[in-house]
Amino acid sequence: MLTINRRYFISYLPDWVVLAVVAAASWGIGSAAPYNRDFSLQDNTIKHAIHPDTIPFYAAVLISFIFPLFVIAGLSYYKSASWYAVHIGVLSITLTQVITLFFTSVIKNLAGRPRPDFLARCIPDLSKINDYTGFGPIPNSKDPFMGFYNRAICTNTDKSILYNGMRSFPSGHASASFCGLIFLSLFLASHLRLYNGKGYVYKAVLVSIPPLVASIIAVSRTFDNRHHWQDVLIGSILGSLIAFFCYYIYYPNLSSFTPFSDRFDKDNYSDVRSNERMDIQHSISPV
Repeated sequence: MLTINRRYFISYLPDWVVLAVVAAASWGIGSAAPYNRDFSLQDNTIKHAIHPDTIPFYAAVLISFIFPLFVIAGLSYYKSASWYAVHIGVLSITLTQVITLFFTSVIKNLAGRPRPDFLARCIPDLSKINDYTGFGPIPNSKDPFMGFYNRAICTNTDKSILYNGMRSFPSGHASASFCGLIFLSLFLASHLRLYNGKGYVYKAVLVSIPPLVASIIAVSRTFDNRHHWQDVLIGSILGSLIAFFCYYIYYPNLSSFTPFSDRFDKDNYSDVRSNERMDIQHSISPV
């Protein structure tokens, strides 16, 4: 007969395998060529210069995933002294980020929207300015008839730079930061008992900080010339919706810091908790 801990491990192993597969698929999709959308050389929204990231990718990961993960794991154990609660906290925030990564990667490649700095990445070949249309040259015109080209006119041979320049919609920084930090905000609201009817201002302020940080990360993408405002808005909404969706998979409401335990029946869950208490007592008992 399987022990409780082994049964628990076997029960949740498929969840982590699925998360790993979806994450790998997301990275694979993100490395594929995006949709070759037409664009105009006279489109002022894609003529901006290339700027360095105010908040680099690694910093966004630390702020929106690693930091919330440690806070959630720490608070879960502090509140319940249960490794089950810690595991559910880590699993839930990871699920939130992986689903967001998958949605964002798929939509980015399907949309193929040029970034605000796209033409600086593309470096168009102006000698081909009237090609690729089928309408022939137009006298005294910088754009061909109908006014559109695709990336075939670009001279930049670095595909990673060129393809990344056509992944503007939605903003990955915005979706990742909002999904991770909104989830953290929901978690803090429940663990600080924000909605217990007492109305403590400091709790409301603490719970409000993660969304503010997410907003700063998202807005920074507009003045870095990485995203249009629509990309940031939709990315923020997408991440927030996924955060709510994933939170309520594992936690009943914002008044409870205890996760659901429905995967095991009540007796099995009690056995898990009893085993944890026995392990704790054994670890602190004198030799």
